Amino acid sequence: MPNGKGSPDCHNCSYYRPIEKVNRCRKHGIFIPTISYEKICSDWQHKDTKTRKPFPGLKPGILYYYSYASNQVLEPLYPFDRLDRPITILTVAAGEDSEFGWVLYPRKGQYPRFPEPGGTLSIRVEDSVTTFASIDAQRLSPRHNVTNEGEVQSTWNTEDVRIIYCASSPDGLYLWLDRYIDVAACLKSYRKLFPISPKIYVLLEINPETGLYTLRPDIYWCGPYGRGTYRRGHYRMRVIKGFTGWMKLMLSTPEGRQTLRKVLPLMIRQGVKRKLERIRDRRRVKS
Repeated sequence: MPNGKGSPDCHNCSYYRPIEKVNRCRKHGIFIPTISYEKICSDWQHKDTKTRKPFPGLKPGILYYYSYASNQVLEPLYPFDRLDRPITILTVAAGEDSEFGWVLYPRKGQYPRFPEPGGTLSIRVEDSVTTFASIDAQRLSPRHNVTNEGEVQSTWNTEDVRIIYCASSPDGLYLWLDRYIDVAACLKSYRKLFPISPKIYVLLEINPETGLYTLRPDIYWCGPYGRGTYRRGHYRMRVIKGFTGWMKLMLSTPEGRQTLRKVLPLMIRQGVKRKLERIRDRRRVKS
């Protein structure tokens, strides 16, 4: 469990029940998806403190997900009627490759979930199923450090990476992402600071029965570039509301207060870093 005892999650709910290494909910009988975010429903209660309903407005019959470390609010993950089987959801980077167009970059720990180099896989993108291929290649990978003066220092290394690409539609991932995120604005903003295209993270659902993969947008990477309901103003109000509820819950338990003491310094450093980046960005625009 990535968050510890203080943050609401299915794994510290009194109804959580692992059976033969499969995560189940004793109250609703659903399978709990494997995903690198916190999961919660309207009936959650802490297994030790019996704290209930830390987030107002959750609808019954829906499993939500959120990130305790990024000050976000909750979003629907699945209705309960979809959780009648085990589901694994990976967080995978999508980005532009110089040879194959827009591709997926799995992390090394995710390689066993994908075909070996030379193999193929079927990925559902909205209403169509597309064939992707797997290949290993060497690519330059940057590492960025921000100095005390706010300057960005970049170093480059050659790394072996696995690439999941679509030969028949090299720009297919870009067109799909652009439905949810203003990809052009995101790239423009990033390239002002770094000489390389950013990675935009997506959710990739794996059906163990059929072997079919399904792409979903990851709302936590939409941010200010999100389209529709994720436009900048709507996004900020959701963050403020969610962060306030999260803080109240964390302060209500000893475990939560202990988690805050560990997490808050990191959050402050990240906030200062983002502020310095915005100041430097404005200065460059003016010059």
